[in-house]
Order: sequence, then structure tokens, then C-alpha cells
Amino acid sequence: MASNKEAKLMALVQQKEKSLKTVKEKAIAASERTVHTAAVLGGGALGGYIHAEYGDKEYLGLEAQTAVGAVLAVVGIMDLAGKQSEIVGKLGEGMLAYDFGRRVAEKRGTTAGVGASGMTNEKLVDMMRKASQAA
Repeated sequence: MASNKEAKLMALVQQKEKSLKTVKEKAIAASERTVHTAAVLGGGALGGYIHAEYGDKEYLGLEAQTAVGAVLAVVGIMDLAGKQSEIVGKLGEGMLAYDFGRRVAEKRGTTAGVGASGMTNEKLVDMMRKASQAA
């Protein structure tokens, strides 16, 4: 039979194990949200890059970035990419969000790709080309 001191020590160990498990679960959830956010952001950047490269060229009646984004979103929704379906879907969502935002900017008469930073589509494409060549 365990002594009172041993029982208290075991209870403390179990409490700490439970706390550690909770912290681990929260860290995993935060990491997943971060990866999803990064995938959407990456999809938006990819949409911008494709639009800058191919312009208004259409595939299946859609501009290139819209077509690719829609396909990726459907692949994610239909779970066609296995374990990666959620990430693939988020990339597609980002591409579609880029396209929607660009279209809204065009309707308002603003120039897509030029912000307060002075970044233009040409500068962005040049930066992405240099980065891909360096990789």
C-alpha cells in the first residue's frame, strides 16, 4: 500500500501529464492554423504570379489563376489529395481570393498590384523569378 506522500506524488505526476497533454494539443492546433494561413497566403501569391505571367489568357472559360484555383479548391473539398487535401484546398482558396480581390480592385478603378509600397506586378514577377532561380 502506497504511503500518503507517494499518493500525493502520483497525483501530482498525473496532473502534470494532463497539463502537458493539453499544452501539446493546443500547440498542434496552433501549428495547423498557421500552416493553413500560410497555404492561403501562398495560394494568393501563386494566383498573383500566374496572373502576371499569363495575363487574361483563358482555360476552360476562366483566367489561368481562376481555373487553377478552382481545380485546387475542388480537389481539397472532394478529398482527392489524401492527407494533403486540406492544404491543397487552402492553396486553391488563396488563389480564388486573390482573383476576387483583383476583380474588385479593377471594378473600383484601382490598379491591382500597386500598393503603398510601390510594388508592381512586374517587380513581383521579377522578384519571384530571382527567388526561383536562387532555389
